[in-house]
Amino acid sequence: MWRIWARALGDKAYSSKRHSDQVAIVRTLIFLSYLTTNVFIVAGVIKHWGDSRPVSNAISSQVECATGGESIGVLGE
Repeated sequence: MWRIWARALGDKAYSSKRHSDQVAIVRTLIFLSYLTTNVFIVAGVIKHWGDSRPVSNAISSQVECATGGESIGVLGE
C-alpha cells in the first residue's frame, strides 16, 4: 500500500528506496497539512452558514458606528 501511495504523490525522487521514502514522507506531511487546513476552513463555513445579517442592516450598523450613532439615512432609510 505504501508504494502505491508514494507513487500517487509523484515521481520517484531518487534511485534509492530509502531517500525516495523520505521524500514521500515529506510529501505526505505537506498533503496532510493542506488537508487539515481545508477541513478547518470548510468547518468554519458550515458553522457560520446562514448567520449573516441582510446587507442593508450590516451597512447601516457600520455607518452608525462610524458616525457615532448619528443616523445619516443610508440605503433609503
